[in-house]
Amino acid sequence: MDHRLSSKDVDDIRRVTNECLSEIASGDFDDWLTHWTDDARLMPPNAADVVGHDALLKWISARPKVKRFDIFDMDIDGSGDVAIVIAHFSRAFDTDHRDDTDQKARQVLKFRRGAHGNWKICAAIFNSSDPL
Repeated sequence: MDHRLSSKDVDDIRRVTNECLSEIASGDFDDWLTHWTDDARLMPPNAADVVGHDALLKWISARPKVKRFDIFDMDIDGSGDVAIVIAHFSRAFDTDHRDDTDQKARQVLKFRRGAHGNWKICAAIFNSSDPL
């Protein structure tokens, strides 16, 4: 029996990934949190793991504002109720403390299908892909 992701699953996961980045850019962190499982783990660069909704909200609220994300590559694969997204994107920050040029970055997201068939992020890691 083939347990590969359906095209609907891939479309749903792509939509959630895009919505998450859009919600970060718009500052809509409450909606952003709805895409994460209650026990989700975020592993930001050079920082401790961030686990659970309360910690995620505190972490994202303290980040510099991102005014734009542009995804230029996204690979989605999985089987059954688990999927992995590998995405490359550029982002531009909206602060006086950072260079306004686009910064390239990448992320790996682990999705889990919920009881109602909806896909949520249960783990994520990201980092810059700009050379040092």
